[in-house]
Amino acid sequence: SLAQNVRASDNNHTPSVGARLRLMDLAGLPVETGASWYWGTWDGSGLEPMAMAGAHLRARLLGVDLLLEGLHLAVRGDQGFARTIGSPNWTTLGGFGVASYEGLSLGGKPVVPYLQAETYRTRPNDGGAARETVRSLSAGASVGLAENLRVKAEYLHLTYELPDATTSGSLRLDVDGAVLSVVVTY
Repeated sequence: SLAQNVRASDNNHTPSVGARLRLMDLAGLPVETGASWYWGTWDGSGLEPMAMAGAHLRARLLGVDLLLEGLHLAVRGDQGFARTIGSPNWTTLGGFGVASYEGLSLGGKPVVPYLQAETYRTRPNDGGAARETVRSLSAGASVGLAENLRVKAEYLHLTYELPDATTSGSLRLDVDGAVLSVVVTY
């Protein structure tokens, strides 16, 4: 159904607008907040709008780095996703947060534990019961072995639910996983 919505077309005749505001070092503290907004036509006909708004807050204090972000997405005329959620007009609300701490060491090597969570829910705007949901929770730590080399271990739990309005059924995935990786930066 996504392939029916994505194709080459010239939508330059329908301009989009957007804005972003970011405030940094609030009250002299290492705190940043901001918001962004976008509106434009997104479909091949150039008639149906999409609006997206986001907000974030980031703070760093005493070795703790906290980032919170929220999202609001509203779409009209999405015939491809209508088969899944039961309406061509839908809204997604959600956000994520991640916290890490940079004050630990193991054998002289920096250790950074972190916790991350996210949730998103898409619903039809006509009041229908179908909901697409994504929820995840992960925890892990990275160890700096050298300036450009880290080892990272992570546990992840993911739940994804996708309705199918045409069959009144749904797909649900529950995934647990662990990852051990090597990160090289240059």
